Amino acid sequence: MNVGFVKRYKTVELIVEETKWLPRRRQPANDTLVAIKVALSEVGIRRQVKQAGGMWNGKKQIWELRYDQVVRLGLQDRLVQGGI
Repeated sequence: MNVGFVKRYKTVELIVEETKWLPRRRQPANDTLVAIKVALSEVGIRRQVKQAGGMWNGKKQIWELRYDQVVRLGLQDRLVQGGI
């Protein structure tokens, strides 16, 4: 009498090498509002941000601007994580 046994496998994971890795952050879509920091003393940059459609969020103390405009102005290094 054939009972119809099913095979079962037990596996292991073998780590061959460990290195430091920093995953790349995904870029927001161009029309996504993002938050950037601009110091009060940076009048010229604030003016550029305003002209590009940026809005001041006084509650969070950040500027909100479309991501494509942030790139156009070269302000990616001012992006605030989790800003909006």
